[in-house]
Amino acid sequence: MTTYLGFSALIRGTEYPAAAVFKLDRGEAYCWYGDHPTSGHLAVFDLVSAKQHFVSGSWQTHGSRHRSGERHQKLVTDHSRVNVGEYRDTPIEDLISDSSIRSVTVPLIDPFEFWPVDCPVWPTVKSPHTLAGADFGEDVDGVVLHGYICRHDCVDDLIARWRKMTARSWTACDGEFDLVVLAEVVRTPNPPRPI
Repeated sequence: MTTYLGFSALIRGTEYPAAAVFKLDRGEAYCWYGDHPTSGHLAVFDLVSAKQHFVSGSWQTHGSRHRSGERHQKLVTDHSRVNVGEYRDTPIEDLISDSSIRSVTVPLIDPFEFWPVDCPVWPTVKSPHTLAGADFGEDVDGVVLHGYICRHDCVDDLIARWRKMTARSWTACDGEFDLVVLAEVVRTPNPPRPI
């Protein structure tokens, strides 16, 4: 069963959809996110095809973790798909407890200039979670969402490990493996006191 955890950001009364979307499907995990420029010019080296690509215009980015342990980020344009940062991790069958999918920064004071993000799976997210600074306390600049794929019987251990650093967590069950997202608060530094 495919499981989604989707997040919007509420900034100054305006909701910005698809700030981050995590997906778990039969032990494969994906993340679409907005903490990157979505237009401009970029030269990247595709580690799969061993070729350099020049990307211009607009693009979307997602990261993935496959059952085999293969991980990568992908830049998707109208004309090409470029793999960035590919490497191998533990195959899903050998996963002892949990594995990181991706960490995504979501601002809650000033939005990114290029929001809203064009996320192809956003319409499939049935109950998105809205992140608002007021829900996390005073002097909150934003949150960092840490996404994990986790064995079902190890979810409580993962949340307990992060308890001191995170303000909230969300879990979506998918049989043997679950999708867990933890929110770490980023606070605005206090101004120096006058002497």
